[in-house]
Amino acid sequence: MILSGITNQIKELQKAMDKFQHVRENFGPYFKHKYSKEKTVGNQWNYNHPVGGHKDHIHFSIRK
Repeated sequence: MILSGITNQIKELQKAMDKFQHVRENFGPYFKHKYSKEKTVGNQWNYNHPVGGHKDHIHFSIRK
């Protein structure tokens, strides 16, 4: 990923992973989205989570 840059395949993969019902974190070179279980009022999504790294891989985690 770091050598090829953000390709259309990377964008589409991250967007597809974001549609998974139980996604908690989807950090990659295209975007960094995080669902907050702790936040109970308002929007539980942070669509610009300030986490470093992830230029050369995608980090994906799920919630229960």
